[in-house]
Amino acid sequence: MDDPHRPSHEGRSRMYKANARDQHEMRRKRREDEVQIRKNHREDRFERNRRMTVERSLSQEETSEMLKTVVDGLHSMNETMIFESIGKLGENVRNRVWTIQVVAKAQILNKMADLYCNRPIHMETRQLIAQTFLILGGNSDLTKYQSYSNDDKCIQALVLNISQFIQEESVLIDTFQSISCFIIRSLTYRNLALDAAIVPELLEVSANSMSILLHRSLMWLVSLFCEKLDKYSPHVDEVAPLLEIVATGITSSDAMVQTDAASACAALSDWPPIFECMQELKLCSMLVANLSNDKGNARPKVKCSISYIIQATGYFTEEMIEAGLLEVLKGFVNVSYMSQEVCFIISNICVEGEHTIDKLISSGVLREVARVMEAAEYRSRKEAAFVICHCCASSKRAHLEYILDAILSLLQFGELFSSQDGSNPVAVKLEEIGCREKLEFLVESQCCDIHAKAYTILERFYPDDDDGIATSTSEYQPHSTIDSTIELLLRNTPAAPPFSF
Repeated sequence: MDDPHRPSHEGRSRMYKANARDQHEMRRKRREDEVQIRKNHREDRFERNRRMTVERSLSQEETSEMLKTVVDGLHSMNETMIFESIGKLGENVRNRVWTIQVVAKAQILNKMADLYCNRPIHMETRQLIAQTFLILGGNSDLTKYQSYSNDDKCIQALVLNISQFIQEESVLIDTFQSISCFIIRSLTYRNLALDAAIVPELLEVSANSMSILLHRSLMWLVSLFCEKLDKYSPHVDEVAPLLEIVATGITSSDAMVQTDAASACAALSDWPPIFECMQELKLCSMLVANLSNDKGNARPKVKCSISYIIQATGYFTEEMIEAGLLEVLKGFVNVSYMSQEVCFIISNICVEGEHTIDKLISSGVLREVARVMEAAEYRSRKEAAFVICHCCASSKRAHLEYILDAILSLLQFGELFSSQDGSNPVAVKLEEIGCREKLEFLVESQCCDIHAKAYTILERFYPDDDDGIATSTSEYQPHSTIDSTIELLLRNTPAAPPFSF
């Protein structure tokens, strides 16, 4: 007997067909899902490979076509193209197509800084550059910077880069170059960077191991912070910590780093508030040590920096002498291509006072300076003559006797090279710089040795004034002291300006 609940053959057939359709639909849907999953995986792999390709090409100092388009746009003279390129850059960074590491390798930060500082662009473009700087630093919420000026936004973003990407050398180099571009444009940006607490960030970078390129970028930036501190002066406590970086630069093995560190010291010599801090770190002593170092090619800049410091202030002269400056200069006095500049440095040391003249004599430097008058070219001999002339202003008997002996030796040497008219070229040169007038004053000295030596020189080498000399000696009335003689000499004999190199 048939079960009434059991489906008929026809019903079973429809049920089997329905199940088959359901299973087929499920298999189809599953295949579609699998296709979609594989498609998504392919797209993910494609995107990942695309990014890897971009990063890999940049690591080989090549940029993608898209990034090249942006770079070309930044170089354009058309502001519309510039605006569009910066907009595309910000969009791609926001969408994580490019990272700041990729952008920094193409030196785009520096290019935008150059645009902002040195190109006549509209305010809208400036605003977009400032906003892009913030985006590159990972600042997704720009609303908190609404009250900031465009200048503040740029500097704040760049300073934040230093702390956020302190291990990323390419980002640090491009950031340092960008900040340098701003500071070169205006000292106002230097103070904005100081307000943004850049100094602690720079110190942290300098405390880590650095490549030569990064060290050069850092030292160049620090040297700019040291320039013109007498204008828009920050507080000395804000700048003083940077001296540690300068000290590291002076002792660097890289000539470019040494050169920028020496430039920083020269610039700082114009700002007295920093002198005590410089002396504590013995920066000028380090420069003297570098001057004696025959490795690298930073010596010319170090020499110029020492010369500039001695001209600017006498605060560090004694420190540099104690560090061996005179011994170093002694070895360079008769080097043909250095003689003029070295004699110029020595002439500036002479005016520091009698105690420095004592050291010049005891070190043998003046003996070498006298030799310059024998063989060097005209400008070097002129500077050497100024050295001797400055020493004549000393009121110490030993100094004057030494200098008179040196002058006599020089004049005797000049006799060997008398011109066709019989004139002594050394006598002519000394007369040009006022040595003859000073000798005439010294003839009136109450010291018999000085009086006799000065009289002998005038009688032998300046015979035109024999009558005048005889008259002056016959009417000779000694001054009460040698000091008054020198004071009269200085008061009545205008000093010729030294040659500036």
